[in-house]
Amino acid sequence: MSATTPQLRWIKAPLQERSERTLESLLDAAERILEVQPLQSAGVSAIAKEAGSSVGAFYHRFPDKQALARTLYQRFRNQSLATVKSNFDPSQWDGHDLASVIDALIGFTAHDYLLRPGLRRFAMHLVESDPDIRNLSKQLSGAVVDAFEELLVARRAEYTHPDPRLAAEFLHRMMFSMLDQVALFHGEAPTGNEITEEVLVRELSDAIKAYLGVKPAGA
Repeated sequence: MSATTPQLRWIKAPLQERSERTLESLLDAAERILEVQPLQSAGVSAIAKEAGSSVGAFYHRFPDKQALARTLYQRFRNQSLATVKSNFDPSQWDGHDLASVIDALIGFTAHDYLLRPGLRRFAMHLVESDPDIRNLSKQLSGAVVDAFEELLVARRAEYTHPDPRLAAEFLHRMMFSMLDQVALFHGEAPTGNEITEEVLVRELSDAIKAYLGVKPAGA
């Protein structure tokens, strides 16, 4: 199969009200700060300054930094759900074989991890420490697994694994266990041996295709 590769993208909701823009500015500022230090290490005044806002505006929207953290995670979750829905849309993958779809999805996700490792570390910490956030995370993971399963069911002739649902569950674990490690050790390799983004994407994609038993094009 041959077709133009879809332009995968991170989905953000359009903002209308000025108050929404101020809220998003505070969340964006917190997200930028996460890439250089943990959120708990940043003062409210520093977050407000980074947002081009004020301490008063911060407290008008959040009683404390924990409330900011929960709202930031909820935004991340909602954007993730919208992104999964968009990127797994079957209509945009017409003309592409399963191997190409896997390469594209792994490449997009790995690049986002490498672009925003602080946000991913923050999410992992919050999931571990906050039961309500853990439940939201389970819902997000379930949506990703459902999307993987739908993709595999629709392309049943292109791989040999006998159980699409089980395969989808393991794909989720394989993919995000690897990428979570990338986020946790960002800036240094856990073994001391650096792996480039290109190699990471290639090897992870190949491992997933081998696990599924993806058939060669035309087979």
